[in-house]
Amino acid sequence: MEAEIKSLIEQQGKAFMDFKSRTDTEIKELGAALDEIAKKQNRPPAAGGSFHATHESKAALGRYVRTGDLPDTERKAWTEASDSAGVLVPEQIASAVMAVAKKYSPMREVCKVIQIQTTASKFTQPIIVDGSPSGWVGEVDDRPNTAAPSIEGITFPDAECYCNIPLSTWVDEDSQAADLVIQEIGKSFGRSEGSAFITGDGSKKPIGFLHGTPSADDDDTRAFGTLQYLLSGSATGLTSDALISLVYSLKPEYRMNGVWVMNASTIAAVRKLKNTSGDYIWSDSIAPGQPAMLLGYRVLEAANMPDIEAGALPIAFGDFASGYTILDRSMAMLRDPYSVKQYVQIYARKRVSGNVTDSCAIKLLKVGTA
Repeated sequence: MEAEIKSLIEQQGKAFMDFKSRTDTEIKELGAALDEIAKKQNRPPAAGGSFHATHESKAALGRYVRTGDLPDTERKAWTEASDSAGVLVPEQIASAVMAVAKKYSPMREVCKVIQIQTTASKFTQPIIVDGSPSGWVGEVDDRPNTAAPSIEGITFPDAECYCNIPLSTWVDEDSQAADLVIQEIGKSFGRSEGSAFITGDGSKKPIGFLHGTPSADDDDTRAFGTLQYLLSGSATGLTSDALISLVYSLKPEYRMNGVWVMNASTIAAVRKLKNTSGDYIWSDSIAPGQPAMLLGYRVLEAANMPDIEAGALPIAFGDFASGYTILDRSMAMLRDPYSVKQYVQIYARKRVSGNVTDSCAIKLLKVGTA
């Protein structure tokens, strides 16, 4: 019996040591993973990505705002602007500003966003319109050449958004100054973009997806670059049947990523629509942080969409990641402590543009005129 007890104690001791060894290993692996995450947070984001500015980058911004000076250790991230006075801000600060701007520029949530470095005054993106035809062959059959695809060029107008943010000369903490600048520039840029990505005319600003004259023609007959509209089904308002038709006017490859875009007053009207069974077609969010759904698709509120009125285009539906592209370039800042003595003004500018890149991916609902 004594031998059995001793053996049992030894087995328990060995099991405990094995457990401790495994636990120590897992703790080390977890620590390494956390270290890797921390390192990644100090790296520039991939195109279209964003994250919060690091403490060091915000401190540098705050010192620049307060004193106009950048220590030598930070100048590697902050470079002189090549085409005007001021400094080009590092990607971490630019991303933090645009994270704020996204709250006021909702199209950034659903459209494709590309960061480019070219200094050309205009950027042209080639688009394959109809693809290259394919064919079927046997294992050893000849493969004849296929016809070349049709290519169109989408031009993004050169556009620059700017703002002038006044700060009190009594701002005395780096973090406070940085937060104020990030918040105020983000709000200013976001409000300007929020309008331009929807209704911009391309004259020193992006081309909005509502700019131009849409057509009632379908995808096979409509001119390239022109969006299609469907009538609302009522001379004065909207109908649930028209919304259903709008969904299925999109090809299935676009429909699977479909998003509704409308303003608050239109949302209020749509929430009251019912189907033939008397049920509301709107579905409220079933979980915190989740968007409301209309006919099974997400609804994005955009304040700059038109109201419901005769001849207006109050609703858009489509795959905006395929249909509309936003081009972001570098952001620059200039500190001006002289123009207004009681303030330090931060003049910020950012070159940004946008245009429709696939006119089959977005559809519009038009209110009747009679």
